[in-house]
Parts: sequence; C-alpha cells; structure tokens
Amino acid sequence: MAILKYTGKKNASALLRPYWSRVRALCFCTVLSSLLQVAMAFATKQLMDAAIQQQDDWMLWGGVLALVLLGLVVLHTTVSWLGGSTAEKCMAQLRRAVLKKAVHAEDAELSGYHSGELLNRSMEDVRTLCDGMVNVIPSMVGQLVRLAASFAATMILFPKVTWLVALVAVLVATGAAIFRPLMKKRQQQVRRADGRVMTAMQEDLQNLELIKSLGAEEQSLKRFDVRLKEFLTAYGKRRGLTVGRNTVISLVSHFGTGALLLWGAGQIANEAMTYGDMAAMLQLIALLRNPVFGLSGLWTRMAAVDVAAERLAQILPKDGQQEEKTDAENISAIVFENVTFAYPGEEIPVLENFSCRFDLQRWVCLTGISGKGKTTLFKLILGLYRPQKGRVYLVTPQAEIPCGPATRHLFAYVPQDYALLSGSVLDNLLLATPNASPEQIEEALKLAQAEFVWELPAREETLVQENNAGLSMGQLQRLAVARAILMDRPVLLLDECTSALDGETEKALLGAILPLNKCGILVTHRPEAVSGVSDVIMKSI
Repeated sequence: MAILKYTGKKNASALLRPYWSRVRALCFCTVLSSLLQVAMAFATKQLMDAAIQQQDDWMLWGGVLALVLLGLVVLHTTVSWLGGSTAEKCMAQLRRAVLKKAVHAEDAELSGYHSGELLNRSMEDVRTLCDGMVNVIPSMVGQLVRLAASFAATMILFPKVTWLVALVAVLVATGAAIFRPLMKKRQQQVRRADGRVMTAMQEDLQNLELIKSLGAEEQSLKRFDVRLKEFLTAYGKRRGLTVGRNTVISLVSHFGTGALLLWGAGQIANEAMTYGDMAAMLQLIALLRNPVFGLSGLWTRMAAVDVAAERLAQILPKDGQQEEKTDAENISAIVFENVTFAYPGEEIPVLENFSCRFDLQRWVCLTGISGKGKTTLFKLILGLYRPQKGRVYLVTPQAEIPCGPATRHLFAYVPQDYALLSGSVLDNLLLATPNASPEQIEEALKLAQAEFVWELPAREETLVQENNAGLSMGQLQRLAVARAILMDRPVLLLDECTSALDGETEKALLGAILPLNKCGILVTHRPEAVSGVSDVIMKSI
C-alpha cells in the first residue's frame, strides 16, 4: 500500500514511526470488534430459537448478547478516542515537518512551490495521509477479519448461500482493481485544482489593497473563476466515478439481499429454517456484504492516500538534511570567487564569473543602479541559494569556511522586505533572541531610532496587524534594524535598510549603528548618508 511505501522507505518514516504502535492497537480493537459482531449473530440465533421454543436458557443467551453489545460499545469508544487523538498528533507532527522543511531549506529547493501550494499540502495532504494510517489501515484489517469470520460462520450455518457471497466478492474485488488507477488519476487532478484555488485565493486576500487601488476587482474575480471552473471540473469527474461505483455496488447489494430474503422465506415456509436461523443469516449476510463493499471503498480511498504520500514525499525533509552550525571567529573577509548564479527557472544569470573580496575590518558600503545583484550577494552569503559555479566563503585565521546554512547564524540580516510577523511588536523584536533583557531591547530601539514604540497605544505590546497595517514603512524599517541589533551577530548585512527614512533620521540611524563594534555590508542608493561616518569602504556594483 502507498502509505507503507512512502512512510516505510521515504523521508516520512521517522516522523510516523511513533504512531505505529497506536495503529496496531487500533487494528487489534477493530479485529476484536469484527469477531464480536460475528458472535452476536450466533447469540441472536440461539436467543430467538430458545425464546420461540420456550426453552429455559433464553435468559442466558440474552445475557451473552448483552455482554457482546457492551463489548462492541467499549471497543467503539476506544477506537474513536484513540483514533482521533492519534490522527491529531500525526497531523501536528507532519505539519511541523513541512514548516521545518520550509524554514531550513535553501530557497532553490522550494522555488517551484507557491506558498499557497505548500499550505495546501501541509493541510489537506497531511490530513489524507494521517487518515490513511489511522483510519483506513485499521478499517481494512478489521473488515478482512470480519469477512473471513463471517464467511466461515456462513459456511457452517448456511453452506448453500456461500457460493453467492463468494461470487459477489470476486466481482467486487475485480472491479475495484480496475477502478483504482483511474480513481488515483482523478484524485491527482483534484489535488492540483484545489492547490491552484488556494494559491489564487491567498494571493488575492494578501493583495486586496493593490487590487482595489488598481480598480481590478472584477478582473480578479474573473481570474479566480477560471481556477474555480478547473476545481469544479476535477471534482465533478471524481464524483462521477464515485457515484457510478456506488450505484453498481448498491444495485448488486440490494438485489443480492432481496434474493436471499426470498430464499429464506421459502425455507421458513417449508420448515427448513427457523426464525433464529433467518435472523442469524441476515446478520451474517450484512457482515459479509459490508466488508466486501467496504473494502472496495477503502481500496479506492487508498488512491487518495497514494497521491497525498507522493506529494508530501517531495517536500518533507530527509533524515540528516539539516547542517550543524559552524563556529567561526575573527572573520576577516567574505570572498566571491568566480561565481555564476541564476535564479531557478531563469536562463540569464544575475552574476556571471563574479569575483570580489569584502574585507570586514571596516564597513563596506555597496552602491550602484538597481538590478545588478546586490541583494543576490546577501542571499548567497546567507546560503539561501548556492551558486551554479564558483564559491562563496568566509576567511578566518583558521580556515576558509564555505557560506551556507551552517554559517547563517553568524549574520544579522535586514532585508528589503522588512515585513513583520503577526503578534506584538515585542514578539517580533524577540523573534531570534527570545532571552533579550528589557535593557537590551530599549538600547536596540534607541540605536535604531525606533523610540516611537513607547508612544504606541500598548507600547511594545502593540499588536502588528495583517500586512503591517498601522505602521509606516519607515517604522517597519527601524523595527527590523532594532531586531538585527538585538541578534548581536558578528556581521551585519543591511539591504536598503533606510530607504523609507527621511535624510535626517537616516543619518542618525547609520551614525549610531555603524560605529558599533561590528562589521558588515550596507547596500544603499544614497551613499551621502554615510559620508560623515569614518572607516567605510565604498564599492560600486
């Protein structure tokens, strides 16, 4: 089965392994429940025959039937509680794993996935996979046992009807085997269409202000309607298959049950069968019918699990993927050596055979026209991307250390996109340094010229609204700089960190942070802002 293929051999195995003991317990409960249901058919036969024949042991069989029913209730409650808690924990674990992959992966690894698509996989595909492990597998085991036990009981009590059940089982199993590959294909189409709808909706909701300002409301809805049409078409095709299958199953089920009722009525009329036999036969036929048709449904549900497992296997982290942090002291320079780099999907490189050495005994100020790769330099230094050719490394007295995820903790970065996360201003300031003291926070805000925080309605506990509404661009920049100062990393990387500030505030901010006992690289299109600061090397790119 897909869930074993993709969780037993691929990168989700370690994540799902803690839950297999619970799945085995669920399988045991469903097996026991199946056996009790078969036992109930025997108890019902004995009770009815004893009651009709006025035998003294009818109360004994009534007690046996009551105990069987009580056992079924206890098992049903156990399965509901254990299955629900296991599925919830499984979903939480896998969703955390998807987020872990996103936060630790290089940007190039996930560049082919829209954030809406990743969200879709972390929600719907995770739910489907956990449902397959927690519900589908125990149900399949339980129904197989119920089928075998009820078939054996039917052979003992009513051998003449077993041939009909066997024939129906063979027909249904053959139909399910033929049907499942087509169902998997339809499920893949549904998941893709669902992901595109979520992606389109996420983009529109995040950019409502832009859409309204452009007067593009109707165009936005028309664009979304295209995705909805694809969504409805994919679901319609899957629904057509499902309804067709269910119709055939219902037709076979009802006509088969009707035929057995007629046969049983004839047997009773000829006094060849008792009422107890008839009641037992109806229960056993139901126990046989449900697994036969239930397994067909579960088999097609595994098509959805197949698709979910494949999609999650593409993005879940592999064992040992995360690199250990590399310690580096006294970084003297950052070196780009014959670097060629193009973003994923782009043919024209941003950097081609680029070489440069950034000595960090003093601050380096990068200037030049937009689009020449200054921001890309920072992304390569941080290991968010790797160059296709050449290398980027740190120079220390001990060794040359390649830049990558293992050296990312050495840098405090203020990107051009300085948006804050949901939560309070304080939450954002402490994002990378949760143990910073109030004194350190106050000093960082002062250096970043962000003392406006104390004038906000709830001071540092003021909540940041969606899309940073309520804060100006300049305020956001200063908070991002304060956060970088709090990180207290060896090297600061500042990418247009003052572009939204007025000249006076910009000079005050740079004049406060550049003389600190730190080194780093500053990108700016206004080099005059650092004209009054000593020990700054100017480079044009």
